[in-house]
Amino acid sequence: MYNINELLEYRKEIEKQIRERMGFSVNELIYTEKNIIDFTNEKNNRTMTDRARVTSEQFCQEIFGLIDQLAKVKTSIQKYNAEQVAELLNTRDAIRSKIKFLEIVKKTLPKEKKQGRQVTRQNDKNETLEVTEIVVEPMFELKPIEKQFNEFAAQERKLNTEIQKTNLNVRFVLIV
Repeated sequence: MYNINELLEYRKEIEKQIRERMGFSVNELIYTEKNIIDFTNEKNNRTMTDRARVTSEQFCQEIFGLIDQLAKVKTSIQKYNAEQVAELLNTRDAIRSKIKFLEIVKKTLPKEKKQGRQVTRQNDKNETLEVTEIVVEPMFELKPIEKQFNEFAAQERKLNTEIQKTNLNVRFVLIV
């Protein structure tokens, strides 16, 4: 019996074992046999090997077993997620996207109001006939953005807690 968190840890462990097994050296693919022949005494003749010869099936058996086990673990995790927490995970992903967008808005939104005046028309004596007053200000206030940001962050924390509770309360058997 596993809960989802244990399965996630088990998946990481199997992935680590697979990475380690994939890191074999060329020496593991070489079979060396040394025949020592003593011409003075035939009883001293002997054969030495570094390791026993294995077939390709035997060599691949361990890692193929790990890969198959990993596939079963991933399938169990995906089935669980699809049945139990898919909606929560997708909602959390949507909230995270909204939070990222609001972070960009917060960084980009101008902080202060700027005012200026520009003379747009003058007569021959440089007397002002027309001016344009310019006001550059943020499109909207930062407070509502920060409020939404905080609300979404709270929703994300709440969803994380709900997902963790669901994951800890469910136990199932991994079919090996």
